[in-house]
Amino acid sequence: MEKERHRIAHIMPWSGVGGTEQAALRIAHAVQDAGFDSTFFCLGSAPLVRDFFSSAGYETFTWRGAYPAFAGHRYFLRETLQLAREFRRRSVTLVHCADVIAGAYAALAGRLALLPVICHVRNRHDDLSATDQRFLRAVSRFAFVSRASWRAFGHRVPESRGVVVYDGVDVSTRHVESEHEADRRAVRLEFNIPDDATIIGMVARVDKQKDYETLAKAAARIVTATARIRFLIVGAYSIEQAQMHHFEQVKRWLSANRVSEYFIFTDFRSDVPRLLRAMDIVVLSTHFEGLPLVLLESMASGKPVVATAVDGVPEVVTDRETGLLFPHQDDAMLAAHVISLIQDRSRAAHLGRNGRSFIQANFNSEQFKRGTVALYNSVLHRNALSAAIRPNVAVVADLALRAGCAALDASTKR
Repeated sequence: MEKERHRIAHIMPWSGVGGTEQAALRIAHAVQDAGFDSTFFCLGSAPLVRDFFSSAGYETFTWRGAYPAFAGHRYFLRETLQLAREFRRRSVTLVHCADVIAGAYAALAGRLALLPVICHVRNRHDDLSATDQRFLRAVSRFAFVSRASWRAFGHRVPESRGVVVYDGVDVSTRHVESEHEADRRAVRLEFNIPDDATIIGMVARVDKQKDYETLAKAAARIVTATARIRFLIVGAYSIEQAQMHHFEQVKRWLSANRVSEYFIFTDFRSDVPRLLRAMDIVVLSTHFEGLPLVLLESMASGKPVVATAVDGVPEVVTDRETGLLFPHQDDAMLAAHVISLIQDRSRAAHLGRNGRSFIQANFNSEQFKRGTVALYNSVLHRNALSAAIRPNVAVVADLALRAGCAALDASTKR
């Protein structure tokens, strides 16, 4: 007998493509052969996000026009009822909110549609508003990307409502040096990087979360030791207004530290693995992180990594074993680590090999798939009663949702 398939509604709350979107796509790929089909509910103001998922072969729908903001209980309830009706119309069986803001604004809709709701917590959220905390009560289960993100979460989540699901990436056993060398040459040619320059890469959108000020200060120290370097920054800076505004601030930091000429910004790219292969050292300078995917990808590629020791980062990088860590905003230590790797290539290669082996053993795609499938099955099992009675109450639920929407529409017009 053919196994029952479930339809997952992934609720995407952002306008750009970053780690959240990449992680959601990997979830969809990972669980597909386990009986879970995915659709993505995106913002109307996020064409890039819709294109990102649709180009991967997935259905996309609009769940709201723009970034969620509370405009009063009447509007919130109307939008909630409309979304609940859409879940039922699309035969959704499980709602997966890709980040906390999506959970706050979509969880109630899922529960009104008699569905279990998962909310992923991918970053530090230690200061949640009272409104968001009230709305998050509708979440069935929270999935944290690291133990640190759970400890810092500003909404109390008991063991019965939370679980840590570590991300995972493919660690290919196939390594063809000639192909990697071809990528390195092509990337250097594309960005006019000299053959003898060390490429220090950072894969991160231009955002206040990422600590570009410390990176700029560290770069000033590094270039005094060796000027044969380039910083290749891979991440969006022109998609959202906030990004464009912050990019101007980043450029001022670079100028103040006299390192602008050493920095190359690519904006959003869809060929990150290719660019990673061209990097000699990967840096992550940041203020806070849940569990940065870029570190998993970089380590899986055998790259030596240098990262800020915040939140979930030390759960991936063991200092001086699988990479190098530096304290938050410590530009001197960041610079010293990078300089040491430039000067000692054998140590850099050793850290790269250790990091790759660690990711292969602990953060691989198979363990990620097992953890996600187990999470889905657990919430569906707990929701078994709702699933059993759903056919009997479907007509009543549809009528109630339709009547509620009509009543709110009528009251708004008065």
